[in-house]
Amino acid sequence: MSLSQPSAVRGRERTRAETLRKKLDDEGWQLYDPKEDSLVLPHFSRHNLYIRLICDTPKDNIDIFLHFLSQDLLQTIWNGQIEDDLHVWEYDSSDGTKRTINSNEFKFKTILKFLAVNVRIQGLQIPQKGLKTEYPLRANIHEAKDHFEQLIENAEFPGHKILSRLISRFLLESRYYEQLSQKFISLVEKLGEYVAGDEKLLPFSGQSGNVRKKSDGPVGLWYYELSGLLSKDANLRYMMHKSEKERDVIMSTAEAVGKWCICIKSKENTLCTILVMDQYYPSIDSLAKLDRYDVKYIAGGNTGRFQDWTNFLTPYVTNVGKWKAIHNRLTNKTCVMYYQRNDTSGNKKIQKRQLVLSNVHRSRVKQRGEPKIVPVYDDYAKAYNVCDKFNQSLSKRYWPHKHGSKDCPGEYGQQDNFAFSVLLQNVRNVWLMVNKKEGKDISHKDFCIDLSNKLYHRAMLIM
Repeated sequence: MSLSQPSAVRGRERTRAETLRKKLDDEGWQLYDPKEDSLVLPHFSRHNLYIRLICDTPKDNIDIFLHFLSQDLLQTIWNGQIEDDLHVWEYDSSDGTKRTINSNEFKFKTILKFLAVNVRIQGLQIPQKGLKTEYPLRANIHEAKDHFEQLIENAEFPGHKILSRLISRFLLESRYYEQLSQKFISLVEKLGEYVAGDEKLLPFSGQSGNVRKKSDGPVGLWYYELSGLLSKDANLRYMMHKSEKERDVIMSTAEAVGKWCICIKSKENTLCTILVMDQYYPSIDSLAKLDRYDVKYIAGGNTGRFQDWTNFLTPYVTNVGKWKAIHNRLTNKTCVMYYQRNDTSGNKKIQKRQLVLSNVHRSRVKQRGEPKIVPVYDDYAKAYNVCDKFNQSLSKRYWPHKHGSKDCPGEYGQQDNFAFSVLLQNVRNVWLMVNKKEGKDISHKDFCIDLSNKLYHRAMLIM
C-alpha cells in the first residue's frame, strides 16, 4: 500500500462525514451542547402522574370482574365457539351417551359457576407436579366441588365432564382481545404521565403459525401490550390494551404502535401522555404513525435502523459512559447515543452504544446547579419499568395445567391463559386502587378465592 492510500481513505471518510453533516443540518438537526443548554421534559402536574379511573368505578371485586368480562362478551365467546363447531359443547355422559351443555343455549348461571371454579384453580396455583395424581386437573375440580358444596347449601355443582369441556373450549382467544381491551379502557378517565408499550413472549412450542423466537432462544406466542401506572405502589400496574398477531398473519411493530396511539388518543389528557417503548418498535413506519397521531414518545432506537444518526454520533461516543445528542428545533425531536454497560445474568459485561429517541424534550438555556444526567436516556430508563413490573407479577399467576384438547389446539388455550391472567391482575389492581388498599393487604391467592366464592354465590341468585 502506498503512503498516499491511507490519506485518500481518510479524505473519503471526511467527505462522507461532511455530506452527512450537511444533510442533517438541512433537516434541522444540530449538535446539543450540554454546557449551554438542557434537554428537559415539560412540567407535569403531580395530579397527572397516574391513571385516573372514572368516578363510578365498581368497588367490589366481582363487579369489577364482570365489568371487564361482561355477560355480553361471555355470550359472544359462547356463540363464537358454536359458529366454529356446532358440536363444540358436546360431552360424553357417564352412561356413554352424547349430551350437549344446556342444549347449546347460553346460560349465564352455568358460565358463572365455571368461572368460579376457573378463578379458584388459578388462585390456588397448584401445579401438576404438586398433585400426586394421574389427573391433576380432575383433582382440582373435585377440590372445588367439595369447597363450594360446603360453602353453599344445594350448590348444584356442574358435572366434571361439563366443567372439563368448558375449561378446554370456553376460551378468551385473541379474536376477543380488542373487546376485552375496550372493557379495560372504559374504566379510565385520564392517562398518567407515562404509558409503556412492550411485548410478552409466553412459552409455547406446539403447532402454530404464530410461534416466535427471541434472539436469546425461548420460543412462544408473542403478545403486544400497553400498560400504565395506577399509583406509586411498585406492584400496581394496569394493562389497558393487548393484542396478538392474527393467525398466520404477522402483525408489524408499526401496527402495534398504531393500536397504542389510538388507545392513547381515546383518553387524551389536557397534558400530554408519553409512550415509552424499547428499541424493537421505532422504525420509519412506526415513527410516521406517532407523528400522524401526534403522540409523544421516548423510545429506544436500533442503531441498524437509523444509520444517519448512528454514523454521525458514533465518532463522539468512544468510551463507556460517554454520550452525545442531536436536537431538531424544527420538529422538537432528539436523538441521544449513550455508551452503556449492561450486566447479563452472569458476570459477563456487555458494552454497546444505545440510541434513545424523543419528541417531547424541550431545549432550554442551562441553569446553574442542574444535576449531571444523560438527557432523554435517564428519563427513558426511569419510565420503562411499567410493563416489566406488570409482566414480572404475572409470571407465577398463569393457569397451572395444560391447555387445549384433542379437538382444540393448545395455542388457543395459551391465548386464554395470557388473557385470563391479565384480567385477574387488572381486577385486583383496580380493586386495590378504588378501595385505597396496598398489595400487601391481600395476596393474589386470597383475592382469587374471595372472588371465586362471590362468583358462585352470584350464580346461585340466578333462577
